[in-house]
Amino acid sequence: MNAIDARATEIRIETSKEHGRLTISDNGKGFADLTEIQEFFETFGTPHHEGDAKFGRFRIGRGQVMGYAKTRWLSGKYEMLVDIQDAAGEFGYELRSLSQARLGCTIEVELYEKRDILEVMLLYGKHVDLSEANTLLPLYGDNHLSQLVRYVSVPILIDGVQINQLVEHLDWDFDELAFYKLDRDFHDLRIYNQGVFVESFPAARFGIGGVVVSRVTLHVNAARNAIVKCEHWRKIAGRLIERFTVQVEKARKLRPPEIQRLLRDLVFEDRSMSAKSLEKLRFLPDIFGVYQDRRWLFPEHRRFTCFDRKKRMIAERVTNLGIVTVIDPVLLHLAGIEVSNNNAHWLVQQLRLRLALNEDSDPGRMQWIDFETLAQEFSDTATVFDDDQMDRRAQVAIEALRSINKFAANICGSQTRKLVGGASDSMDAWTDGVSYIAIEHRQLETVGQLAGYRWTSEYRPGLFRLVYLLIHEYGHKSSSQGDHCHDPEFYVRFHNTILHPGVHLLMENLYKAHVKSLIKQRMRAPTATGSFVRWCASVAPKLRSRGSDEVRAAPLRIKPTA
Repeated sequence: MNAIDARATEIRIETSKEHGRLTISDNGKGFADLTEIQEFFETFGTPHHEGDAKFGRFRIGRGQVMGYAKTRWLSGKYEMLVDIQDAAGEFGYELRSLSQARLGCTIEVELYEKRDILEVMLLYGKHVDLSEANTLLPLYGDNHLSQLVRYVSVPILIDGVQINQLVEHLDWDFDELAFYKLDRDFHDLRIYNQGVFVESFPAARFGIGGVVVSRVTLHVNAARNAIVKCEHWRKIAGRLIERFTVQVEKARKLRPPEIQRLLRDLVFEDRSMSAKSLEKLRFLPDIFGVYQDRRWLFPEHRRFTCFDRKKRMIAERVTNLGIVTVIDPVLLHLAGIEVSNNNAHWLVQQLRLRLALNEDSDPGRMQWIDFETLAQEFSDTATVFDDDQMDRRAQVAIEALRSINKFAANICGSQTRKLVGGASDSMDAWTDGVSYIAIEHRQLETVGQLAGYRWTSEYRPGLFRLVYLLIHEYGHKSSSQGDHCHDPEFYVRFHNTILHPGVHLLMENLYKAHVKSLIKQRMRAPTATGSFVRWCASVAPKLRSRGSDEVRAAPLRIKPTA
């Protein structure tokens, strides 16, 4: 930046094979005389005059390189040696006269941390070789030197290789304020202050991604990584919004960043975008993750609720029945609103007011229903699955459970009932009391898995819990769905069955059947199951057999599976 302000037409960085050394030089006007050195080199924070520099604003930039390295400055007839670490806490430098004047300004840098120069330049956002930079760039992103100076108007060369592009040579849109390369498929919008990178915004910020290179000076902070109180930027941002508005009105399908920007405009801004132009666009996510058009917010029933992200079966059922329109929290996230019942209510009101057409004379009139209240009315929602509707883990678990089903029914003093998998928001298992017992699929899928990484962590549903669920449901002589109760007779039956001596055989046989099924299906064992089986295998050789005082010599071998 200093070199460009000094009207340089070329900037060079030369690296050295010696650790921690490099040279930066330019062919600008340099320091003309001793007065300039005293005014601009010795003094930090000297005020600028209007128009005397494109980038200079704070006059402290040179102090940054001085903090990292011992430097030797050569310009005009003078040489300045600066070594902050050797100054014993005081800023000082040594000024010398040169026998022959030097063109521009040259800085010889010797970094205080003596590391390999390639490593150092990468760590501090610079690069050495352009071919290596192309490989390493994704690792360092915006801090890579070729990105920081990508569109600077003066050629910048590192070891003879130019690392920047002259923006005036690119075929971009432009106006008096900036050059624009905008693209709906870009995930971010990168802002360059006259060719020097400042900051990057998510594409959702303006509804469009790409690159903006200002032709005018942007006001930035001292770190040059944020725009602050800048009238030029305010105008550029306004033109980006105008571009986004035109883009949306012409689009047939919106990208995710466009959906976020559109929702935030509708909720928080008074844009001129008409509801008519949005009539066929799908930008409102429903409970199934499908984007709907504006008509979704204007159902005949006018009833709305906000999904609590727990009882999905109920949310899907009331949606399919057309009883109420369920608002998914994703809609609030896209609109930039904190998820809460009150915020969801307010958001729907705002959107209905902004998107209303003639068919709804009073878009503000709607009925809001608390989802918990709705869930209580549909708390018996349950669905029974065929085996092929469950994942393999659940199929293996219910196959093992079926192997002990008849024995469990005998222990419980009941007729055998069919075992099936199912889904419910409020029940782990249920029965009609006669023909079947359903086990909620999540109880089957997570058998033997740990909730965390330590043995002290809470367990998810295990095999033995399935035995208890089976005994519990066999204890019901009528349906356990809906508003059922556990009478004293039920507790007596459950208590007597749990204490039955055959229960431990149920558990042992279930465990064996589950492990056999895992091996048969060539499936990876759940964490807890695998750990227990491996422990048994490790101690089996030391276990005494019945009727023998000898320890088994032959180790137990388990054939590995893929």
